[in-house]
Amino acid sequence: MTPSIRLIKIMLSLIKKHKYHILILTSLFIWPPMVIAEEYYVAPTKIQAALFMKLLTFDKNLSKKENITIHIIGSSDFAAEIEKRVGSKIGSSTLSAITQGPDIPKQKPSVIYLGDASKLNEVLQYTSTNKILSITGMAELVPKGVSLGVGISVKDNKPKVLLNKNSSKNENIYWNPAILKIAKQF
Repeated sequence: MTPSIRLIKIMLSLIKKHKYHILILTSLFIWPPMVIAEEYYVAPTKIQAALFMKLLTFDKNLSKKENITIHIIGSSDFAAEIEKRVGSKIGSSTLSAITQGPDIPKQKPSVIYLGDASKLNEVLQYTSTNKILSITGMAELVPKGVSLGVGISVKDNKPKVLLNKNSSKNENIYWNPAILKIAKQF
């Protein structure tokens, strides 16, 4: 009997003897692990605006500023809603101006709201380089790199706060630890 035939016979006997163990081990490599992710609806702009006005108070950098400006990319509805709040307090700071457009702003804002997923990479590059907080109402963008988002949970139909810790670090955001108790973290 040749060595290769002997090896095949040994492998077949091991397979018969340990078929369940082999099946389990094989399944671990063939089937990817299942990740159960919560799904979110886009929150109405009125809810987004109200939540972000409260959530921005948790950014320790913003709380030190006298005036806060927000640039909005790709969401005229959100721009119209948050514009109603210009002059309102965000902690001890004041929301002083809202700008909007399809691209990165010419002047550095305090915050960028992303409402157009096609601009994700461009915005993340800008916010990490310029140390600006990125926010969104599109929950699926938070695990992809936006620092702070809101959405309505499909499971319980309630607003949820989503926070990407790595992106926050890249944007040099220092959160009040209280936000970590209410946010789903990525």
